Amino acid sequence: NGSLSIDKVFYQSVEEQVNWIFTVMDKNRLSSSISLTVYKDPNSEFGDIYYYPSITMGYQNNSEYGHFLNPFTGKVYFEDSATILQDNMHILVYYIVDQDLPSPVFSSPGEMDNFSEEALLFYPYIANWQMRKFTHWDISVDDEPISVEDFEGAENDSLLIVSYHEVWGKKKFKWATNGRVIPFRTANGKFGLVKVINAEHSESGKIEFAIKI
Repeated sequence: NGSLSIDKVFYQSVEEQVNWIFTVMDKNRLSSSISLTVYKDPNSEFGDIYYYPSITMGYQNNSEYGHFLNPFTGKVYFEDSATILQDNMHILVYYIVDQDLPSPVFSSPGEMDNFSEEALLFYPYIANWQMRKFTHWDISVDDEPISVEDFEGAENDSLLIVSYHEVWGKKKFKWATNGRVIPFRTANGKFGLVKVINAEHSESGKIEFAIKI
């Protein structure tokens, strides 16, 4: 008799009722499933959000603007302060050229723990952090974009919740170009949207964006 123990937090969207099915399979492709029904609390309401209309962060070779962000306060930090406050650093940025295209990138310190080394390459000191928060970025907007108008009109967390799709949540968002609206989910399960205002194309450049979380 085998057993499986997993400690993981799952997040539900805004549906009134959903059925969750959990399936495990062994190496012989023998499987077993268990299901449960999740009901929305009839007393629940959409929540308030933080809104920061203009945040500027610097890429890896920029010495004027910090590289790390606490999205709940809108404050940007350089290495020394970010290291002290590492438990609050949910977002970082850098610049690469990918597939011959200029690519401003949104990521997080936890990228280095999830089979990707670019963040570690540009900010090697995060290897010594005890807390590397991992933010997921929804890349489905590459094919089904969210409009700037919808972003501007969001006054509570309803759009933020329904915009993020768990299956498309990846370790970074590349090609974060002007006008893109990007959903994300932080390590503590908070949903947000980034609207890119101006992304420069240089390793010493900067990126300006608005954020709702």
